[in-house]
Amino acid sequence: MMVYNLVRVARVGEGGGGRIIYIEFAGSTLPVYDERNLAPDYAAGELHEVKLRLQALEVEEGSQGVLGASGDRFYGRVVHRIPLGSGWSYVLELGGLRAHLDTAELHPVGGYLSVVGRLVLEDIMLPEREGLPGQ
Repeated sequence: MMVYNLVRVARVGEGGGGRIIYIEFAGSTLPVYDERNLAPDYAAGELHEVKLRLQALEVEEGSQGVLGASGDRFYGRVVHRIPLGSGWSYVLELGGLRAHLDTAELHPVGGYLSVVGRLVLEDIMLPEREGLPGQ
């Protein structure tokens, strides 16, 4: 299941040893780590469809009804689950934003999770631009 989010990219920059895009979400700006340099500088200021993954350091059961993000903690509801090798691949609803999460632990669809980690850019759909290489 490929899940994309329509978000405004506020800015593109460097930080923390790599490239970071900042997306607007629920009235705040969230950093998304662009490990594969997928987002060009011109992505800033525009709406784009992005596929996000949560790179988790810690996953635990969350509180029912609590969705969103605060610092490096993400609160979500499991909306989809499929087997993945020796673990599971999930889609989490973070209150208007959806992100993929892979983990070895089994969590119920409809359950709530609290995840410490960071958002990573998996893919970005860019509008075609005239005059760019490859166009």
